[in-house]
Amino acid sequence: MGRMIVFALGAIFAISYAAASGDEKHVAVKKAEDWLYPSAKTGSSSQSGSISCVVQQTSDDVQAVLKHYGKKIGIDVSKFEKQGIAGGGTADRQFVLSSPVDGSQAGNSAHVLTMMTKDACVTAVIERPRETKPTTITVSVTPTAGTK
Repeated sequence: MGRMIVFALGAIFAISYAAASGDEKHVAVKKAEDWLYPSAKTGSSSQSGSISCVVQQTSDDVQAVLKHYGKKIGIDVSKFEKQGIAGGGTADRQFVLSSPVDGSQAGNSAHVLTMMTKDACVTAVIERPRETKPTTITVSVTPTAGTK
């Protein structure tokens, strides 16, 4: 009887611990938090070494997402959206944006934005297929040397 009680208490503890840890953010989400798009729903996330990868979805259009990341690094990257491949920056922050030259290719919109700051190298793949309403943002964050 005593063993049954101990087993039952252990099972209850294990279930409540699993439920509590399910509410905690994945380590990749925590490490990439500064670079996640606000109000987007977080889907999957993974961590490999120091690289964090998080997939999000938002109803915002691609231009809004590009403006957000431009503000994060202090450069209006959205104005380069239709130039194919563009890049620029300052001494402490740079970007490279790869976009379709004609954003209307089959109605799809896909952009790859890589940003480098003194703390991180961040790549955001921003995609919005014509027939799908949500914009998908895949953010990969790698801390630069000397940061954790």
